[in-house]
Amino acid sequence: MRRSIWPAIEAVFEDGESALYLGRLEGVYVEGVRIYCYDAAGEWEDYCRLTLDQIFRIEFDDQYCRIFNRYMRSKAGRPALHA
Repeated sequence: MRRSIWPAIEAVFEDGESALYLGRLEGVYVEGVRIYCYDAAGEWEDYCRLTLDQIFRIEFDDQYCRIFNRYMRSKAGRPALHA
């Protein structure tokens, strides 16, 4: 059975900039992960691929993730996500 996992992934890039990605984990690969994320305004963005060397931290099921992900799961008009 395929699980629905919605983590927060903090990434740090070569230029020193960082970003936090929230959304549905779509794939885990040898070179990294793919996440279907949304922005701080609660709008769906596109898929984001992060390589393992960019990933600084992954959080699962903390209060921040639960609140925002609950909202995005229930948001009307969200794109269809396969199970």
